[in-house]
Formats: sequence, C-alpha cells, structure tokens
Amino acid sequence: MTRLKLLDELSCVMVSEDPSETRRLAEFLLDDGASAKSLLEAMLKVMRVVDAKYKRKEYFLIDVTVASSAMKEALSSFISI
Repeated sequence: MTRLKLLDELSCVMVSEDPSETRRLAEFLLDDGASAKSLLEAMLKVMRVVDAKYKRKEYFLIDVTVASSAMKEALSSFISI
C-alpha cells in the first residue's frame, strides 16, 4: 500500500476505530519514512472535517472525542505530550 493510501487510512481510523489503532498506523508510517509534518497535516485535515460535521450536526460530541483521542494517541508516538 502506498504512503498516500496509508495517510488516507489514517484519516479513516481516526474517526472509526479505537485510538490505539491510529497510533499503530502512525508509528508504521513514521517507521516507513513518512514525516511527522505529513502525519500532522493529515490529522489536522481530519479534525477540520470532524469540526465541520459537528457544526452541521452530522457528528456528535462522542465523535469529536474519539477523533481527538485518536489524534492525541498518534501524536504521542512522535512527540511528548
């Protein structure tokens, strides 16, 4: 699977899976040579979508919480939080 597809998968798991899966994928991407900047940009893009969906009442607070927990978990794989 290409790195671009894996970054897309990271976006999907942030909103649909448990945070540990997001961390696992982030660690895999970093080990594969992806930059921390590209991971952060991908996750910020997801959070903007989550925010927009929340404002349109397509997502609920639990969805925002899951996505933010997943992002925090993934970030902890390459920075100290």
